[in-house]
Amino acid sequence: MESNRLNIRGLNDQQISWLKQEADKRKISVSAYMLMVLEEHIAQKEKQQAELILSSPLNELIEASNRAVQTQNANTVAIGEMLKEMTEQITDRLSRIENSKN
Repeated sequence: MESNRLNIRGLNDQQISWLKQEADKRKISVSAYMLMVLEEHIAQKEKQQAELILSSPLNELIEASNRAVQTQNANTVAIGEMLKEMTEQITDRLSRIENSKN
């Protein structure tokens, strides 16, 4: 691993103490703990960026799917209405044929 030096300014005594306690709990140095925290933060940011990149096409796909379902539902209603009208016409014609026989 590369050895780079980074000074962190602006931490107060309480923050430094907290960092030391967290590092001690893990039985690692403060530097190793800070590196771990930074790596986790960077990984989280990269994951969020990837999710953002992937979510846009996924959302578009979901919207297209919803529109397809709505269209299918509208077609089903229209077909049902057509079948209802055809059934009424056939029933009416059959009634006329039956009446003309009598």
